[in-house]
Amino acid sequence: MAKCIPRNECLPFIMRLFLVVEVIVGALFIIFALILQTPPKSSVPIGLIVVGGLTLINSLFGCVGSCYKRSMLTIYLIIGTVLTLAQAVLVFYMFGKPGTIANNIAEDDSSRDLGSAGNIRRQILWVRWILLGFVIAEIVGLLTALILRCCVDPDGHYGNFSDEEARYNTQMNTMPNSSTTATGAGAGKYESQSGSIASKYGMYKK
Repeated sequence: MAKCIPRNECLPFIMRLFLVVEVIVGALFIIFALILQTPPKSSVPIGLIVVGGLTLINSLFGCVGSCYKRSMLTIYLIIGTVLTLAQAVLVFYMFGKPGTIANNIAEDDSSRDLGSAGNIRRQILWVRWILLGFVIAEIVGLLTALILRCCVDPDGHYGNFSDEEARYNTQMNTMPNSSTTATGAGAGKYESQSGSIASKYGMYKK
């Protein structure tokens, strides 16, 4: 089991930065899908919109999870992993089959002629690199969320206080014993002195 580390605001802040990146990714997927085809009819534009919309929704779970809500972090990690894989599949498909994607969009869109496939292909060629960079940043964000979920103690913020309280309670519990010991030692010393005085001057009687 991973050892918990004290709570701090560094990792949540980093995760929130990556959540901003995730929102940008979701918005880019939707915008690029609408640029390719409006309304979306082909599989790739539809897939971009679905994945982009779910990415925006999942960022809300991540935002709540960054406030140390472990249940939300778990949901965010599960959905985020699936969405990141879907994003990677779409992006790598753009790298592998840009011409096929462009032709399918041009054929499904009756408002465009087949010559527009070249323009669509050029759009795919440069946008795919931008999307790839953001997907890689999302992977780093998921790793940050995983560290928060598994390795950060959500109660660590109060860890110092708990330690002080435990030490205080320990001291309070040992004080009666110390007092008893001190009282016993004082009583013994008093009796010893009283015995010495009595042997020297005799017992005092009223």
